[in-house]
Amino acid sequence: MTSPLEQKLLTSLNAVQGSEARAFVLAELGAYWARVGERERAEQARKILRQEFGSYLNPRVSILIIVLEALQAYYGDLSPLARDRMLRASLLSKGFREQGLIALTSAWMAHIEFNHSRFDSMVTEISRAFEALAQSADDPGFTPCRLALTLGDANLFAGLAAQSQAWYEIARQEASRRGDHAAVGALTYNRAALRVARARFDALAQVESGIDRTLLRLDVESAINYQAAARLSSLEHLLASSKASLLVLQAQYEAAVEPLMQLLSGTEVPQQSAERLLLRADLALSLAQCGRLEEARVHLEECFSSYSDVAFVLSDDQCVIASSVSESARLCAIPNAPEAWSAQLEGAIEQHSELCQRLREQLVQFPPVPFRTAH
Repeated sequence: MTSPLEQKLLTSLNAVQGSEARAFVLAELGAYWARVGERERAEQARKILRQEFGSYLNPRVSILIIVLEALQAYYGDLSPLARDRMLRASLLSKGFREQGLIALTSAWMAHIEFNHSRFDSMVTEISRAFEALAQSADDPGFTPCRLALTLGDANLFAGLAAQSQAWYEIARQEASRRGDHAAVGALTYNRAALRVARARFDALAQVESGIDRTLLRLDVESAINYQAAARLSSLEHLLASSKASLLVLQAQYEAAVEPLMQLLSGTEVPQQSAERLLLRADLALSLAQCGRLEEARVHLEECFSSYSDVAFVLSDDQCVIASSVSESARLCAIPNAPEAWSAQLEGAIEQHSELCQRLREQLVQFPPVPFRTAH
């Protein structure tokens, strides 16, 4: 299903006059393809742009090329290169005082910083994006939608379900206005995945953030169905991970075993990643709960040996990993491990609770107000 935005850009690409104007359209089209997981088409667009505008004689086109490369790295495999490239695009935008591009790159930087739990930096980038957006005479393009999505994600992560939903609704309106299927897909995925993650933390910390857990399965299935209908393939393994995580949350351990094994046996989940560690911890728990203790012990040993090799683990993921490992170690009767991981769980819950409180205090300055898009 071709999105209205993609169709509009393809039509413009064939009709627009002038190499510079054509480059702007191709760069936006390449960015869209990167967001939906059309890797080959995104790379083809990048190569054409690099061949024609690789000399940096046109700053705006050069910045958009770097944005495209950042998105290729991000939606390809969550590569650290994404942050480096987007930061370069952001710095160049500021250097050339391109307000529209400052807004766009800052909005993307905010999203990337959120996903690395750099919340102070995220807030700074959001503020900069809003300021630049107000000063720009250009069409705002994707920037308002990206900002609203990031604020929806951040509020949900912090446990502010109502504020999150308000920002997601603003993002949906912006995406619908542009006919952007990739943005709608991101919204449905982010909302589902973060609601599952938040619900698991709430259950461990015995707090209530206003998430209706009876609707979580519908959230995840809706996201999966939309991804398929709109032919979105970027980072689809994350949705499969969320579905498996929901099964564990609902204590459907037997049903969780097969999807967890499939995710771990595939190549899409990066090695030495927090996602793979969490999946393995959940698999150990599910196997142990099903009485398959020998298999569970094998995966527990993997968790024990690989935990220190993972460079970065989000604080809420730390809670889930510690909980699953502690309980499966108890079921497998591994000496000392349950107590050690239970203590780690307590510390992770305290750390994440403090992090969320600070984030809530920072997000107060961004009330959910619809954008004015009459440029």
